[in-house]
Amino acid sequence: MKKKYLIALIIGIVVILGILLFFVLDSRKNIEITEIKKLEFGHHPGWGPSATYEIVCEDKCYASIDKWDPKKSINRKEIVIDDDIMQELITGLNKLKVSRWNGYNRINKNIYDALSFNLFIKIQDDKDISARGYAYCPRNYNEVKEFLDKIFAKINENY
Repeated sequence: MKKKYLIALIIGIVVILGILLFFVLDSRKNIEITEIKKLEFGHHPGWGPSATYEIVCEDKCYASIDKWDPKKSINRKEIVIDDDIMQELITGLNKLKVSRWNGYNRINKNIYDALSFNLFIKIQDDKDISARGYAYCPRNYNEVKEFLDKIFAKINENY
């Protein structure tokens, strides 16, 4: 009888330690973004309009927006970004925990014309966050895509 209790106790301790380890490792994946040196984000639904956004920060931050339009031409703009929009971008990316995407790399080679995306962000201390997917996306992909679409629409309005 004592052996059963001892085994149950050991199993309980192992489960609790496993859960704690999971939460500790998961929380370490989330890096707070305080500065963006470069951002590239492309989303391509495979069957319709696609967009590629890029920000490069040197003395000032500049954005370029490549959007496909129905006339099959590409619109490229170089736009200076003000500090308020950059802060809104950083705050939003942290709120959406985009740094947890780092290392995401899922590709389904058996599907054609599927949604694909790529993300690369160089942040403070020369750290970077990169992720890509084809026919697969991280859990909050739609929220992040909509947020970036909104931010780049604001940048485009200020042009």
